[in-house]
Amino acid sequence: MLSSGVTGSMPEALKVLHVAETLPGGIATYLRDLLPLHLKEPAIGEIRVLAPQDQLSHLKLLPASMLRGYARSGRNLRSLWNLAVALRAQVTEFRPQIVHLHSSFAGVVGRLLRPWLPQGVRIVYCPHGWAFSRDDSRVSRLAYGWAERWLASRANAWVAISQHELDAAAAAGIRSDHGHLIHNGVRDSQALKATLEPTLDPAYLNLLFVGRHDRQKGLDILLRAMAPLQSKRVRLYIAGAAVLSHSARQEGADNIFWLGWLAEDELIAYYRACDGLLVPSRWEGFGLVAIEAMSAGKAVIAARTGALGEIVDDGQTGRLIGAASPAEWARVLAETSREELAGWGAAGRRKYVEKYNVTRVSHELLRLYQSLIKA
Repeated sequence: MLSSGVTGSMPEALKVLHVAETLPGGIATYLRDLLPLHLKEPAIGEIRVLAPQDQLSHLKLLPASMLRGYARSGRNLRSLWNLAVALRAQVTEFRPQIVHLHSSFAGVVGRLLRPWLPQGVRIVYCPHGWAFSRDDSRVSRLAYGWAERWLASRANAWVAISQHELDAAAAAGIRSDHGHLIHNGVRDSQALKATLEPTLDPAYLNLLFVGRHDRQKGLDILLRAMAPLQSKRVRLYIAGAAVLSHSARQEGADNIFWLGWLAEDELIAYYRACDGLLVPSRWEGFGLVAIEAMSAGKAVIAARTGALGEIVDDGQTGRLIGAASPAEWARVLAETSREELAGWGAAGRRKYVEKYNVTRVSHELLRLYQSLIKA
């Protein structure tokens, strides 16, 4: 059994193991921004991250000594088994007091392993968006909900990253007595350096999309919306993984610019250079790109879905669009001025400072860890 965390009168510094089944996107950002702050905390002695070996480059700014990889070939039984074996081995070797599971599949594996882990380990689970809230079939959503209810008792605490996520858990019947609302946060981009200075034509309204090119993120909606906006002098810059078909990439090609994956300093430069961010997601557990843009003082035009509806104040820090309709997106973008975007961006910056700075997330998570050890 692990130590209770007390040596004489001095509390023992915590060992924390973070576990992710996949990194690209929000989880990589979450860990990249949070863990450097936790490394500076006297109450935390050591941190490790267990994630797919071929994805560890997404955390290249963290010390290599804290990263551990496992073999993952996709979302399949062999890869999940590899994760389970690697997780149990890390707990045996590293002896953490806290195991923090990130997202649904790591949450399933880690909580199923609970009976085979030392009793003194405290499990924290963060879904980063409930699987049953996705735009899947009704059968799939019911199965995900049943699994989350069944596994809920195998974690000492679970963390909701938004009020929407907390409310969704209550509606799904997930026990809330050990649920904790800790709103997501990101680093202040205004304190970071950008080595790139994009030259965007001020004669155009220059808008940015950041994210994976999959159905969830709704990029296909924007591509169809941009075609009628060529005469309106609106341009769209797209950062992220280019996995759309060749034919899809041709839509609105004259006013669309494909940037690919950008390094952090390059992405910051585009946030600063653009007039606003577009987030047309069909579903979202949170939407970190929205608060990244707000940190840079930029307006956010987003779908009214998931936590985006609480992040963006319609008409104050940006706009919320209710329908996943290219025509509606085209209409809103055509009617929006650069002056409106600038005003919304300034208000969004103030909201970011008040609510979404990662320093607050760091403090709240540390208090949660410490409360679990004392319990």
